[in-house]
Amino acid sequence: MTTDGTWLGHGGYGGQYMLANPDTGIVVVYFSVLENTGDPDPDPKFQGPLVKMMAELAAEV
Repeated sequence: MTTDGTWLGHGGYGGQYMLANPDTGIVVVYFSVLENTGDPDPDPKFQGPLVKMMAELAAEV
């Protein structure tokens, strides 16, 4: 589980990610279809901006 103190997030196998903002009641889910042979190593060039965008969406009222 990850958080910035406002939202809660959790990654899943193959790049899935769920982010929830309890203050707004908004949940954003990213379903991915990354193919790999093992546990993925998150790419900060991809996952960082993705989580930032999800947090921005979840903050909107």
